[in-house]
Formats: sequence, C-alpha cells, structure tokens
Amino acid sequence: KVKRIINLILTWFFVLQFILIYNYCSIGQYKLSQSTYIFLTGRLCEIGLMKKYLNENCWDVSKEICLCPYQTQIPDATWKFVWNPDSPFALSKMTHEEANEEYGKIVRDIVKQPRYWHHMIWIGIIDTFKQLSKNEIGSGLITYSDDSPPYLAVRDILGEKETNEFNHSLQRNNRLDFTLINHINNIFLIFSIFIIFVLFNRNIIRKEMKYAVGIFIGGVFFNALVTANLANVYERLQSRVSWLVIFIGIVGIIHLIEFYKKENRKNE
Repeated sequence: KVKRIINLILTWFFVLQFILIYNYCSIGQYKLSQSTYIFLTGRLCEIGLMKKYLNENCWDVSKEICLCPYQTQIPDATWKFVWNPDSPFALSKMTHEEANEEYGKIVRDIVKQPRYWHHMIWIGIIDTFKQLSKNEIGSGLITYSDDSPPYLAVRDILGEKETNEFNHSLQRNNRLDFTLINHINNIFLIFSIFIIFVLFNRNIIRKEMKYAVGIFIGGVFFNALVTANLANVYERLQSRVSWLVIFIGIVGIIHLIEFYKKENRKNE
C-alpha cells in the first residue's frame, strides 16, 4: 500500500516537473502557467464577482485597480475576456506577464475577502457538475476573425504560406461537422458508464482494476473541478479527458468476457 502511494506521488511529481521544464524551455520561466491570473480574472467576470468588486472598490483611487477604466465593459464570459479583441484585456495592450501581475493583485484581494467565498464555492460546485456533462468533440474549432487573438497566434506560428493554406481549410470556413461523431461518442460514454456500474454492482472486478477505475474517474472529475473553477465551463476542456471513461468501458468489457469464460470452464 505504501509503495502504491509513493508511486502515485512520484507520478504527480514528474508530471508537474515536465510542465514546469517545458514552460521554462518555451517562455524562460519555471512556472505552471504565465497566464494563470488572466484566466482567473475572466472566471471572476463570468460568475459576476468582478463587476461587484469593481463597483465596491473603484472609488478608492489609491488602490490603482487596472480594470477600473473598463468598469462598464466587463464581459459575462471567460472566453470573451481572454480572447475577444474588444475585451478589457485586449484593450489594455498589456503583455501576458504584465497582465498576469496586475490581475493577480485583484484576484488575491477578492480571494482574501470571506464575504465572496460563499458565492465562489456555490457557483464552483454547480459549474463542476455542468462541466462533467460537457463532452462534445470539436468545440472551439470555429472561424475566428482576422483581428482575433487566436487567429493572430496561428498566423504568427504558421507563417504566410501555411496561413494561406489554413485560410482555405474546413475549420477556417466553418465547414467542420461533428454531429455524427458526437452522437457516437455519447452512446459510447453512456454504454461505458453502464459497464462500469455492472462491474462494481456484481463485484466481479479485480482489486487492481478498482484502483485503475478510481484513478481514471478521479482524473475526469478533477479535470472538471479545476477547469470549471479556474477557467470556464467549456466542452473542449472536458472532452479532452472524457475518453478515459470509454477506455475503462472497453477494458471492462474485456474483463467481463474473461470472467464469464472462467465461469463457463468451472461449470464444464
């Protein structure tokens, strides 16, 4: 048991180190993210706390809150704050590092005030379960305007030649259709959940399999908890891990076949 716990801790440690080292190689900073507070600020806009905070504090000029000039332009969704060309973040012309530092002061000030906790916790619980139900494939693969941050980032990375090719792609022209794929995906998800229920209900699952199912299901739930509370409720953020449920379902079917084969041999 102790060995398993140590292995889990080491796994988490090496995963975190990979992210930290990758970011250090990419942006020269040994940190999990350079945009943590930007997304958290967007999240606070989405749940309505940012407007409330600004209304209560912008009168105090000594605080020098960077969002006060945009008090009437606070969006109602995280993605609008982070990606829209007319969002307070885009209009401020701050770099990610500058914005992260300035927004960090606001986020920390909000989190330190207990009167906001009930609102954050209650909305967080509701949005976690909302996120668990958001499993649509293809989310975010839409047409972005030429002046939008996502398109500008793609253009900078691809260069002129590949950008021209991208401009003629199905995604760029909004011609991707994931309807059938999503129907199939939802059927597999429901069937996989049924298989997992059968395995546990009949108590025919091996001990090792129980640990695996616990870790995978825990990962799916933890992803919903983190993304819903630190970013936003969005299909793309949950569908990237929901395949784990289907994977467990497939392994479960194999497990059931092996079990009933053994039972038949005993009866013979």
